[in-house]
Amino acid sequence: MTINEKAVQFAGSARGRLIISQALYIASREMAKVPSPYREGSNIADMEYLMAEVFPIYPAVAQAERVFKKAQGGGSDEKPAA
Repeated sequence: MTINEKAVQFAGSARGRLIISQALYIASREMAKVPSPYREGSNIADMEYLMAEVFPIYPAVAQAERVFKKAQGGGSDEKPAA
């Protein structure tokens, strides 16, 4: 198996999908902070589309973490994902 085939196999695994989802989640949120006219809105929208349709794992994890922290009395400054 080539390195490329291994990478593609990993990307399709549960762990790989989590990592890709996390990367899309963090990148899209950080890119949204960039002021206009430098913000790349279409890239953010495409990332959010991929996250919603193909890699939905990490937003649910992040939401669960926020709920858990709030229940433990340690609220969060972070706004919920759109």
